Amino acid sequence: MLTAIIKGFLFIGLPGSALYICIKLVTRKFSSLKKELVDLAMVLYGLIFAYLVWFDRGSVLEEQSYNLIPFQTITFYVEQLLHGSIRFSIFLINMVGNVVITTPIGLWLAYKRYPMHISLIAALGIPVLLEAGQIFLHHIGYVTRTVDIDDWILNFVGIAFGYIISKRTITDHH
Repeated sequence: MLTAIIKGFLFIGLPGSALYICIKLVTRKFSSLKKELVDLAMVLYGLIFAYLVWFDRGSVLEEQSYNLIPFQTITFYVEQLLHGSIRFSIFLINMVGNVVITTPIGLWLAYKRYPMHISLIAALGIPVLLEAGQIFLHHIGYVTRTVDIDDWILNFVGIAFGYIISKRTITDHH
C-alpha cells in the first residue's frame, strides 16, 4: 500500500500539483496563502486517491464481481474478525480504510463552507462515481476491482464524518 501511495504521489500527485500551481499563476486567481495551501493539499490528496482507487494496476479478470446487498461485505468482515479467520490489519484496511480515506473530502467541504445539502449530495455522489469508475475501467480492460455497495456506504460515512467533525470544530472555534 505504501508503495502505491508513493507511486501515486510521484507519477500523478506531483505533476498534477505542479499543473494546479501553474494554472493559479497564469490566471492570477489567488486566495489567502492558507486557503491556497488547503486547496493544493486537496488536489494532491484527490490525485493520489484517484491513483489508488482507479489507476494502480492490477489484474484484469474475465468477470467483475459485484456486491449489491447492503452490509453483506461489512458483516462478512466483522464475522471473520470475530472468529479469528482474518487478521485485524485486513479488517482495518478494508473497513476502516474506506472511511478514513474519504474523510478528507468531508473536511474540505466544510472548510470551503459548502452548505449541508450540497455536502450531502457530494457524500452520496462521490462514492457512486468511484464505483462507476471501477466498472468503466474493467470494461475498457484496464483493471478489475470489486464493485461493492458497502464501499459506497463506508465512503459516504467517511465524507459525512469529515464534514460533521470539521463543522463542529469550526463552530467551536467561532
